[in-house]
Amino acid sequence: DIEVNNRRVKVHKVDGIFEYTAWKNLRVGNIVKVEKDEFFPADLVLLSSSYEDAVCYVETMNLDGETNLKLKQGLEVTSFLHDDLNFKKFKATVKCEDPNANLYLFVGSMEFEQQKYPLSSQQLLLRDSKLRNTDYIFGAVIFTGHDTKDLFSSAL
Repeated sequence: DIEVNNRRVKVHKVDGIFEYTAWKNLRVGNIVKVEKDEFFPADLVLLSSSYEDAVCYVETMNLDGETNLKLKQGLEVTSFLHDDLNFKKFKATVKCEDPNANLYLFVGSMEFEQQKYPLSSQQLLLRDSKLRNTDYIFGAVIFTGHDTKDLFSSAL
C-alpha cells in the first residue's frame, strides 16, 4: 500500500500548470494527466485524450483479470481539452452515484458551460486500470482512497 500510495501523477495546480504529486494527496475534483502505460491513481471521469474524439484504451487486468483492452470515450463537449493550458479556466460540476462494487455500471452527469450532460461507464476510468495505446488522458477525480470501485470490489 505504501508503494502504491506514493506513486506520482501530474495534477492541475493553478493557471494550467500541472505538477507531480503522490496518489495519496489526490482529492475529489482534482484534474489529473495520466500518460501512456501509467495506472489511473483514482476513479476518474475521462475528459479528453491524445485522440481528437477523446477515446482511450484501458487495460483492466488488475480489476477483472481480462487482458483485452477496453475502449473508453470522453464527452464530445470536453474533447477539446488537449493542452495543459486549457485547464486554466476549466470548471465543471459532476454529480454521480455513491461508490459501489459494480465495476461495469456508472450513472452520473456533468454540468459544463450551463449545460447538463449524462455520464456512463464509457467515461469512467477505474483506479489500478492502465492506460494503453493512448499518449495521455485528462481526467477529473471522482472517487479516491477507500471509496474507489476497485477497493469496493476487492473487499467483497
